[in-house]
Amino acid sequence: MKENRRRLETIGETEETYKDFISIVGDKPIGDYTREDGREYRNTLSRIPKNRKKVTEYRDKTLSEILSMDVPSQDRISRETQSKLSSRIIALWNFLIDEYSEFVKENVFRGKS
Repeated sequence: MKENRRRLETIGETEETYKDFISIVGDKPIGDYTREDGREYRNTLSRIPKNRKKVTEYRDKTLSEILSMDVPSQDRISRETQSKLSSRIIALWNFLIDEYSEFVKENVFRGKS
């Protein structure tokens, strides 16, 4: 992303998305992710609160702690944000398919929204 002259803010947001992704589905070899992981990721996004790093109730908690809470639906991230986060993971997997096809054969994160 740096080589493609992406804004530092964009790079930081993308890194945070990847960290959250690992928190949600786990850190495993790229070839071991499944469609079930993709479904779990998409379903979990719908439970994440908006502005969780700014809102007092959530900011000092890990993502796992937040996901164990009952976040009111009006406090959750929008569908547009969910779509943006999913798109970042889908784009990463497309890159992995292109560059590391010996490990990744399909984009298991591409699915119906």
